[in-house]
Amino acid sequence: MNSIDLTNIRQAIERFLAAETTLAEEDAIYRFYASHPSGTLPADVERMRGMFAWYGAGLDESLDPVAQTASRPSVALPPLRRWQWLSVAASLAVLLTVGFSVFRPGDRVEETAYVVINGEIVTDPAIVESESMKLQAIFDRAERKFASVGATAVTAPSLEDQLDMDNPIVRDIVNRYNNFN
Repeated sequence: MNSIDLTNIRQAIERFLAAETTLAEEDAIYRFYASHPSGTLPADVERMRGMFAWYGAGLDESLDPVAQTASRPSVALPPLRRWQWLSVAASLAVLLTVGFSVFRPGDRVEETAYVVINGEIVTDPAIVESESMKLQAIFDRAERKFASVGATAVTAPSLEDQLDMDNPIVRDIVNRYNNFN
């Protein structure tokens, strides 16, 4: 199929698209399109003209817009001198030092519960929990005592009046007690 004309161009195109043509047949297809002016072929055959013109031009990248953008000359940056590299390294070192000194995870201020036993502050959660339970039991007994005496007493001061409510631990325990009852 070396001679291609209007009668067999469609079969040649189908074979080309199915990758069944030889190089000689492909050259014949390229010559066919080159020998017929644009607009003189049937519409279905004319539609393939651009592709075969590109192949016929030897896959000339000047016709391919993607290749045109990829082949733009690149701008060569001058190499960095030693002092420039040192200044970049020093800047990074300063940034890392400042970053780590400002954002140390161990320096976060957290509220912790504590109790004072024999003049020493204890922050162990188990000890704090047990001491607060003991204090809660004392408050419960005192409240029951005041409730039983409340009817006979003239005006018994409330438990909150007798405690130092400015102390956040005492205030927290009293609030917890009031929320439970």
